[in-house]
Amino acid sequence: MGALEPGARPASTERVVLDGRDGTPIPAIVAHPDDGDPTGALVVHPDLMGVRPLFDDLCRRLATHGYAVCCPEPFARAPAIVREADAPDARLAYLPELDDDAQLADLAVAADRLGREPVAVLCF
Repeated sequence: MGALEPGARPASTERVVLDGRDGTPIPAIVAHPDDGDPTGALVVHPDLMGVRPLFDDLCRRLATHGYAVCCPEPFARAPAIVREADAPDARLAYLPELDDDAQLADLAVAADRLGREPVAVLCF
């Protein structure tokens, strides 16, 4: 599988903190085309290692194709030792502790941040 090639539109990313519906701060990446209104909206659910530079780049590349993008950290409620781990073992061990309702609520908050409908969700 090849990498997503950048599109024709210039795009920017920023790191933000979303307010989870339960009050938890949710680190996230937001990206958008610089030259006008997006043509669509995507919420990206990152893989096990969460929000990191790989997803800054992916979100920016998606935005170059005209999408508004938001990528929230799925381990925002995990202890620091889990969130800050460089290896996947700590996060993998913590997976059973993740709350499905909280995860879905965070994705909904990310979609709301984009301010567009409809919103698609991409899971990695």
